[in-house]
Parts: sequence; structure tokens; C-alpha cells
Amino acid sequence: MSKKENQAKELFDGYLKGKFSSKETKQLHDYLDSLQEKDYEWPEDKFGNRDEFVNRMLVEFKMKLRTRSKKAMKIVKYAAIFIGLIGISLMTLIIDNSEDSRILENQISIIEEEPIVLKIGDKSWEINDLEETELIRGNDGKVIATRSGSHLSYNTGYYDTKSNNADKKNDYIEYNEIIVPKGRRFEVTLSDGTYIHLNSDTSFCFPEKFAGESERKVFLAGEAFFEVSSDRENLFIVHNDLIGVKVLGTKFNFNTRISPSPFIVLVEGNLGIQVHEENWSNNVKTEMMLLAPGQIGEYKDDKIIISNVTVGDYTSWKEGELVFVDLPFKDIIKKIERRYNVVIENQYEAINDFRFKGKFKDETIIDLMNVFQKSVGFQYRIVDKTIVILPE
Repeated sequence: MSKKENQAKELFDGYLKGKFSSKETKQLHDYLDSLQEKDYEWPEDKFGNRDEFVNRMLVEFKMKLRTRSKKAMKIVKYAAIFIGLIGISLMTLIIDNSEDSRILENQISIIEEEPIVLKIGDKSWEINDLEETELIRGNDGKVIATRSGSHLSYNTGYYDTKSNNADKKNDYIEYNEIIVPKGRRFEVTLSDGTYIHLNSDTSFCFPEKFAGESERKVFLAGEAFFEVSSDRENLFIVHNDLIGVKVLGTKFNFNTRISPSPFIVLVEGNLGIQVHEENWSNNVKTEMMLLAPGQIGEYKDDKIIISNVTVGDYTSWKEGELVFVDLPFKDIIKKIERRYNVVIENQYEAINDFRFKGKFKDETIIDLMNVFQKSVGFQYRIVDKTIVILPE
């Protein structure tokens, strides 16, 4: 590394440690500006794919910068160039490969995954192996669905809302339930062709067949992404304790969790959202609100608030991404607990309201905790499979 590059590294190290004067800021900006048009060979054998590494680094840079002066934000756009030059030294700042870190990784990895549970009447299946294929039978012994890995598909032959057969119309509708624990995801195709992605820590209740009704009713507690099969004569209705959704055929994400607040994000199509009658403020009826694609409807103070959003920030969990959109740390903790099936005890309450925006995918829980540790400044330890956050 040249003398000039060493100087730049020292400046950046000083910045991360909170020792960054305005003069040093200018020096570092000038140095990085001078590198924009140059190409450098990336040591892939040491750090893996360059783009993936850079993305992980940018997350930390952005988090670190949010706790510093806004004047320092310019440094983010040059981070990829800087990483290419001082990757070896920077790696020791960002990713802790020490013996202590490996011990933590081994300790947290012993947390066992809970099974996904499928309930049909008085029967219950535990799904552990997401590589298997199996036939699912109803209470009458007939095959009603096929599971292939993490996807359960119901037979479409059961869908019969238009039958004039009296016996069909009076059939008892058997509701099934899928319970997805923390740390896992699952998918299901209903008998009408509706495709649903279920996020971790979610319960979804639905009929094994839609028959004899003009509405297709399902019940959700948690988070799911719906791709509703179009049927203009039969509304698709998603219920939860606070709000309900009515659609004909559309794609949307529905999160029913109370904290920070239940919300629905519409990706395409049309969607109506309404507060349940028992939750009307002062018994004043809340009219149904219509969402347009790219909008979010949030339940706040007994009413629906609509605003525009970037839908990918709310749906990328389907691809295994963990995204924070200007969330306070206290709410981020809950998302991390659900994603990694851990318990986090924060004894450093001063950081609860710190807000972050970031994106993660393949990082381990230790990688993630180390990023926040270096961004915010705290210590953590693992006690009986619980991550305890402590002041630095």
C-alpha cells in the first residue's frame, strides 16, 4: 500500500472511531475523488464476490454515517472504490474473525429450528425436512394436497363456488392451518390457485376447498405476501383482529403485527381495506379505503393512513432479505428475533430509538450483530441462547 493510501486508511479509521475533523474530511474526499476513474484488481480469493462484499460494507457505512454529521454522507458513494484499495485492513474493522466471534457463532448455531406445523381437523403434521415430497390426506383419507419442499399445493379440483348441487352448498368447510415458527418461511397454493408466501412467526388459516359461498375467506396472524387468483364473482377476504382486506385478484403484502403497526402494501391490482367494526373509534363507522399500487395502508390510532412507498422494501423478505426502512432499533430487534429465531435482551435502552435503514441477506446473526455493534457502539454476549446487549 502506498504512502498516500496509508494516509487515506488512517483518515478512514479515524472517522469510524469518531475522530474526524473537517480538515480530515476534506482530505479524504479529495483522495477518493482522485480514484473514481481507476480500476483495481479485487482479491476474490480472500473476500469473495466484490459486489456482495461492497453491499455489506455499504450497509455499515450508512449506519455509521447516520450517527455522524450529515456533512459526512458524501463518503458513502466512494466506499466501493475505497474497499478495493484497503480491503484487507478494512476487513478487520467490519468483520470480526477473532476466536471470540467464532465461539459466539458456534454457541448461537446450536439453537434448534422448530418445525412448521400443518393442522387439518384433529390431525397435525410437523414439517422439518424442506427437501421432502409428500402427499397430504384429509380426514376422509383422500389426497387433498402435495408438499414439495417448502411449498404446499392444494388440489384445484376442490374449488367449486358455483355449484348448484345442494349437497355441495351444505358441505362443511374444513379449515386447515399452517403455523410457521421463527426462523423459517413457507409457501402454499390454495385450491383456487392463490399463491401465498408465509413469513416467519406466522399463522395462516384457510379452507382446503372453497365451496358454496360467494366469498373466499382466510385468516392471517403475522405476515404474508398474497398473489390472489382472479375471480370477479367471488371476493377474496383476509381477516385479522384489527383490519380486513377485500380483493378480486391482486398482489399485496399484509403484516398484521401490532408493533410498530399493522400494514398492507399493494403491488398490483386493486384492494380495499377497512377497520373492523369493533375497532371503530367512538363507534364511528370507518369507510373502506382503496389502495393504489405502490401505496401502503397503515392502521394507526384506529384509522387507516395511506402513503406512497417503495414496495420492494416491504416484499423482499420473500427472497430472504432482511430490510430496515428507517426503523427504530427497538423494532429492528423484533425483526431480527423472528428472522434468526433468537431472543434479544436490550439492556442499553439509550439506543432504542436510534433509526436505521439497511439491507441484509446471507449474513449470520453474528455478522449482523457485529455490524450494529460497530455502527452504534455497544457490547453483547450470549447467555442461555439469548443475546444480551450492554452499554459499551
